[in-house]
Amino acid sequence: MLGVGPANSGITGDVEVVKGSDAFTLTIRLHGLPQTPLSQHEQHHATAPETSGAATPAEPQAGMAAMMAADARLDDLVKKMN
Repeated sequence: MLGVGPANSGITGDVEVVKGSDAFTLTIRLHGLPQTPLSQHEQHHATAPETSGAATPAEPQAGMAAMMAADARLDDLVKKMN
């Protein structure tokens, strides 16, 4: 894999898919990502409201449908790779 565009041109990576009996493991390794100081990360989230726990989608049913569609696409990818 190679990064796309000038900002990402130095990023490379590789992907590994390991099929199990009823599932698979997808490992993605990226190299060349810039090291961002923690202070910049905190500034990025400075305006975010304080929340406890995980974010909840506005419409849980839509989130579930999207996950199921993604699962189906991943299943198709695994079938093609075998």
